[in-house]
Amino acid sequence: MRLKTQHEYEVTGKKLADLQQWYAEALARPNENAKVKELTLRSLGRLIKQLQEEKIWYECHARVREPNGSPVASMSNTGEPPASCTN
Repeated sequence: MRLKTQHEYEVTGKKLADLQQWYAEALARPNENAKVKELTLRSLGRLIKQLQEEKIWYECHARVREPNGSPVASMSNTGEPPASCTN
């Protein structure tokens, strides 16, 4: 999956925040079957990593802009991707 629009990027950010919250809640739950907890955390962790990678890819390959039209902090004013995007 590749993010193609600013809207998809924003929605992915919201989904990522939800997943991170669910991960923290699952981590804090006491008295849960250890195997179920391990598998839940692993699954949520994979989804979190995937969405983080998609957001980074979009930031590196698209001119991500704030709602007011200014570039996001991770993008330079010249439109060059951050150094972390050159790998």
